[in-house]
Amino acid sequence: MKKSKIFSVVLAMFLILTLNVGAVRAADTARIYLDAVQAKSGIVTVSCKAENVGKISNGKLRITYAADKLHLVKTEAGDGLKKGNFQTVINDPIDGNKAEGEIVFVFASSREQEVSGNLVTMTFSASEKLDLKDTGLNLKAEEWNKTSGSDINVSIKDLQYRSEVIDKIEPTPTPEKKISLNATQIAEIEDQTYTGRAVRPGVTIQYKGKTLTEAKDYALTYKKNKKIGKASVTIKGIGEYEGSKTMTFYIAPRPPRIKKAVSDSRKKVSLCWSKKKQADGYQIKIARDKQFTRKVKIVNIKKNTKVKKTVKVKGKGRAKYYVRIRSYKIIDGKKHYGKFGYKKAVRVK
Repeated sequence: MKKSKIFSVVLAMFLILTLNVGAVRAADTARIYLDAVQAKSGIVTVSCKAENVGKISNGKLRITYAADKLHLVKTEAGDGLKKGNFQTVINDPIDGNKAEGEIVFVFASSREQEVSGNLVTMTFSASEKLDLKDTGLNLKAEEWNKTSGSDINVSIKDLQYRSEVIDKIEPTPTPEKKISLNATQIAEIEDQTYTGRAVRPGVTIQYKGKTLTEAKDYALTYKKNKKIGKASVTIKGIGEYEGSKTMTFYIAPRPPRIKKAVSDSRKKVSLCWSKKKQADGYQIKIARDKQFTRKVKIVNIKKNTKVKKTVKVKGKGRAKYYVRIRSYKIIDGKKHYGKFGYKKAVRVK
């Protein structure tokens, strides 16, 4: 073989190896990760970022966190996707599609596009002394650029997943004069229903006709809000507002299930329902319409042991009526009601 041919072969092999090494190194630098920052007010901002991932067409990210440490206030797509024509969907506790502690972020495009920077931003309310390393932040990519027939520049195995927590304190601008929470109007919190998880009702605060915004004007910290009974939420003013106030709310048992609703005699409905161990009693509501506004009859059952009752309806009977039942718990000497269960229709004789 001539020297020139040998040199050409060696040069070609060298170029192939160099390109392969370069591709591996580029893939090694591709990653998505979480970045969390806690402000002095207790508000935690978590950003999901992408670096060196190149062009992709779709992705599905699952972000989890400790629900007893963080309370989700807001989620929004980041600038890293707004540059391209991506369709985004966020399933989180705010829209009711996920339980507190989980967020699923999905994005897709009809063609591969450049993705870089912030993909999604989450704002949480937390206590001021929270250690971010104990928040359970975790990131998982369940789909990444899986469009059939397309070249996958960065696969899942090339990405480096991490929860990067930075305990950084951001200075809060101090206005000339802050407004005390004592000068605001805070609405009472309605009775809540037990869910098995932490119950976090929002609060409505107004100042001179303006409704305040959580994470901007105030932060919330909950206590004893998982079990049936008395719970509390502490409101702390931030931004233009200062001071704190603690509100009490009550968690009542879940509604019972109606096992039977029949009419065996004129203008009467015989009911049977499931027993709720932690309830002190029940309330039955029967009406002529689904909205429970016409010919309404309310009956209170004072004993938890009683799960059967025959109720005489209002009106002439001989029509379709609707019935629903809820549980109540006596706390601090007062009845606190949970939500009504599913309504059931019954044809009354």
